[in-house]
Amino acid sequence: MAPNQRLAALSDVERQELNAWLVDFGQQWSADVLPERARRLPPTSSWRLPALCEMVKIDLERQWGLGNRLSLETYLQEYPELGNPSDVSADLIQAEYEVRKQFGAAADLEDYARRFPAQIDEFRRLIASGQSSLSLRAKSPSTTNSATQRRAHADTVQQLPQQFGRYRILHRLGAGGMGSVYLAEDTRLKRKVALKVAHISGSESRQVLERFYREAEAAAALDHLSLCKVYDVDEVDGVHYLTMEFIEGTTLADFVGDRKDRPQRQMAAIVGKLALALQEAHVRGV
Repeated sequence: MAPNQRLAALSDVERQELNAWLVDFGQQWSADVLPERARRLPPTSSWRLPALCEMVKIDLERQWGLGNRLSLETYLQEYPELGNPSDVSADLIQAEYEVRKQFGAAADLEDYARRFPAQIDEFRRLIASGQSSLSLRAKSPSTTNSATQRRAHADTVQQLPQQFGRYRILHRLGAGGMGSVYLAEDTRLKRKVALKVAHISGSESRQVLERFYREAEAAAALDHLSLCKVYDVDEVDGVHYLTMEFIEGTTLADFVGDRKDRPQRQMAAIVGKLALALQEAHVRGV
């Protein structure tokens, strides 16, 4: 059974578990994280193989984004349960084909017929269907919307090379409506920073770019213990970014999500810190 068919066979609970696993893998991804995450997959889970297949797709796409042009055969050697060149799912073959096209590499169907002759007919059918293998991230219809799809597309477009100007990209921390945030090392000043890249595309590009620089200017004007410092805003090869102080710890979203377990006094202290930060912004006229 192909990985996408296995996804369709999962129950709602199993799909939610798989979604959570893949979201966490995507957020914590780095160039060497796949082996460790693959070892942690529940050995008897019904979603183990679908998860491994989707993790390989994510890893393949992002490795190419870093300039590491891995082939599907590399993953088959490392993870035998995916199959071998004679029986690997056409869905995974399609993923490699789409990644090669995405990054401007040769993607010759005759080459795929030579490498995977047993699956070539199914592979051609998948391509002809127009459905992308890379778009399958085990999302259920109830949790997928157009805004999420736009953010996922923008994140793929803005996948940064390992060396981005003076910054060495370590891994992606997360993404929002306006941009993606990466953990990076400032090679000049020898410190870790949070590097935010603007999501800019289509007819909204000018408005988004103007808002991005307004945000950077406003944040740089603030000086408060409860606010991250902004270090720099600029562009590299047409990609606009800002860098901020990197602070390790739980995000506010995670903190609020666990509020049922938080004492009211602790919640009040957090609200107080936010109020002081907002007061600082108001005093400076931001």
